[in-house]
Amino acid sequence: MVQKWEYNTYQVLIRTSGLTAQTDPSLVWTRKDKDGKTSWDTIARMGAEGWELVSVTAVTENLTLSSYTNYLLYTFKRPLNP
Repeated sequence: MVQKWEYNTYQVLIRTSGLTAQTDPSLVWTRKDKDGKTSWDTIARMGAEGWELVSVTAVTENLTLSSYTNYLLYTFKRPLNP
């Protein structure tokens, strides 16, 4: 029997706001969501729920002559129960 999977994604903003906005990957560990949890807390909870991290993709945006990483897209999978 072929294993079937379900997939999930989680997006983490790592761009600071304001005129001097910077890309700051440490925001994954420090910025808190509305529920008071950090993105790292959410990623750890997904792992505890059986989600396996498959990839992390840096999503960039181009502004005139420069580009920057705006957010990280985490992709997870876990076995789909029949």
